[in-house]
Amino acid sequence: MASKTIVAPASAVMTARRQVPNADVVRASLCRSSDVLVYVIMALQKDGRIVQVMIDGPSGRVKSVH
Repeated sequence: MASKTIVAPASAVMTARRQVPNADVVRASLCRSSDVLVYVIMALQKDGRIVQVMIDGPSGRVKSVH
């Protein structure tokens, strides 16, 4: 398997924080989704809700926010 360049974890976390302001990031994992590397970042909002932000590993762009 050829190695692919991915964004740094800190960059992915900063992108997630911009999507979910005033939340604390509690977990950041690099995972494979449909043969693509993605960061799955879990953030805890002040009201107690957990938000999952998926960041595309190679581009650093937001794939989804749930």
